Amino acid sequence: MDVMATRGWGIAVSGAMIVIALAVAFTAPRRPVSPQGEDRPASSSATSRADEPSAPRTLVVHFRGRGPLARAERARSRRRVSLELSRQRAFRGLCFAHFAPEGVALRACDNGVLMEWMPRLRAMRAVASVERGD
Repeated sequence: MDVMATRGWGIAVSGAMIVIALAVAFTAPRRPVSPQGEDRPASSSATSRADEPSAPRTLVVHFRGRGPLARAERARSRRRVSLELSRQRAFRGLCFAHFAPEGVALRACDNGVLMEWMPRLRAMRAVASVERGD
């Protein structure tokens, strides 16, 4: 087997794969993104469910450990909590509302349903407790 031919085929196939990847990337539909980098597609069903009287507007979350959100909660720094929520993928879609006596009150950035967040938050190691807010 000719080494130069194998090398040439490898370069050609790699180039073709890169061209295909770029074509897929440029033809993908674009979603609107807010200036803060959070996705904001508001669905009518999520908005209507959030307006129900039984749905809480905030969740009170207490963080444990020495992570960035726990440190920001202990320092009671609104700016740091907001920054860490936007940085960490696991919390995308949640925004800082206010500090509560039991922890940090979080709201859904897109007026979505917060009850869907409760099981996800309870499963996280960094979260000590999650309660319904106001």
